[in-house]
Formats: sequence, structure tokens, C-alpha cells
Amino acid sequence: MLVVVIGPQTRLAKSVLSSSSWASGTTFLLVARHAEEYEALTLAHPRAVAHRGWDSESPMPDADAVAIVCCAFGMIHPAAVAASADLQRIGTDYAMLERIVRRYSERPLHVVLISSVLALCARPGREYYGGWKNVVEGLVRHAAEGGQRRNVSLLYPGRLVDTTARASARAFPHTSYRTLAEKVVKAVQESPVNSVVGLDARLWLMLRSVGLLWSSLTGRH
Repeated sequence: MLVVVIGPQTRLAKSVLSSSSWASGTTFLLVARHAEEYEALTLAHPRAVAHRGWDSESPMPDADAVAIVCCAFGMIHPAAVAASADLQRIGTDYAMLERIVRRYSERPLHVVLISSVLALCARPGREYYGGWKNVVEGLVRHAAEGGQRRNVSLLYPGRLVDTTARASARAFPHTSYRTLAEKVVKAVQESPVNSVVGLDARLWLMLRSVGLLWSSLTGRH
């Protein structure tokens, strides 16, 4: 199987790439967004294939089956609203994803998107971020549809922490990058999933559900 990684320099991608749970014969195609990232990936992962995502003529290897793991897609945790820049980045990532899907249109294809629990119910003040996450999900589903052997998995984690931080009491409800990476590998190798990941994410949805119930009963938001 060929595993295509979008966002290969993220902490989650590093955990995905270093997982020992991949089946033998798994190869990786790391998608770079620009030349600097391409050079960094070539040096850091000599056994993987680095792909120039901005170049429509950049070759991609053949494969019997393909999984596309979107560790980062579009905007990420914006400090402030930057609508034009975010729109451009998401458009660029979508065009890149569309080219990859088209390249492997005759192969079994599984797209895994790591989203955020805020996409399911954003808290006040994070509507912009949660809204974009919903847009990304819609675009990913649209890119993947149209084939008989295509699947989409959605993972909705809460806060992600480094493995070393798991020892602290404050980090207990959260999910480590390594744990989420193993869920990604399992989804790719076994069956598509739509899953809320992490105790904090489930508690958040429970509390938000109570708030929505109150709004429905009182008409107050």
C-alpha cells in the first residue's frame, strides 16, 4: 500500500510515519507545499518519496491501493481571522488533493482526515475555526466521491499533547499524538471510521449538548 501524507512535518505526521503498526511493504509519499519543505523532507525521510505538491507535473509512484492521510489541510489554529489567506491555502490544498485522487482514480482509495471536535460543535469564539473545519470536511468528501472503491474516515480529536506530557494530571483527558497516529493506522488497515477521539472531546460534546438542549427549551442562546 502507498500512504500519501499531507502535512508531513506536523507532530501528528511524525508519529504516523514512525508507527511500528504499518504492514510490511507500506511505502510513503510525503506531499510538500513548497521547495523548502521538499528539501527538508528529502533529508529527513530518505526512505520515503517526497512529492512537489505545487507542481502538477511532479510524478507519483504507482500502487495497488492508496491511503491519503490529511494530517494538516487548510488553515490551522488561526490567531486571528485572515479570510483571504485562509481561502487561498484551502484552495491550494484542495487542488493538490484533487490531483492525487485523480492520479489514483483506478485504485482502491481511502482518505483519512484528522479534523477537530470543534467542527462538530464549536465553542463561542471559535466559530471561525470550526466553520473552516466543516468546509474542509466537505471538500475532502467531494474530492473522494465518484468511485466505487473509495472510502473516507473522519477523526475528531480534542486537544493533542506530546507523549511525555501524558504523565501530568492536566494532560490526562487529552490524546497523545502517538495514540491518534495508531488510530489513523488502524483506520487505514482495517475499516473506515467516523470517530470522536479523546475523553476531553467526548466531555466537550456532552457539555455542549446540554447547552443546546437548554437553548431548545428556552429559546435562548
